[in-house]
Amino acid sequence: MVKKALQGKDVSSIPKLEKTIPLDTMDAVLEEEGDYQALSEREQQDLERLMEQCDSAVSNAEAFAEQLSRDLSMLDGANIHTMMASEAQVKALMEMIDSAYTEAEKIEERLDSYDEIYAACKGFN
Repeated sequence: MVKKALQGKDVSSIPKLEKTIPLDTMDAVLEEEGDYQALSEREQQDLERLMEQCDSAVSNAEAFAEQLSRDLSMLDGANIHTMMASEAQVKALMEMIDSAYTEAEKIEERLDSYDEIYAACKGFN
């Protein structure tokens, strides 16, 4: 996937790595540490789409990082709005539960008064 993204790009300005680690070895190391989680098919497709959209990422890492930063900021904002909306929904639900509890107490008081009236009527017979 990375080789495909780099085909036809000028990579001469990218510094060479001192030491390379084969991907199979890296996967094994990450798997041993328990941090490895394979990409799902959808995640892999999303990553490929992201890399296709950012052809300039290799030659212009700053622009790529800025784009990722903007995307992260948008997602954080959406997450905050979602949490705030769910917080408002939880508050509304709690208010409805309180209201229902109050109504249940009123009904219980009315039933208790009916029981007292019934007991009094029963005593007349």
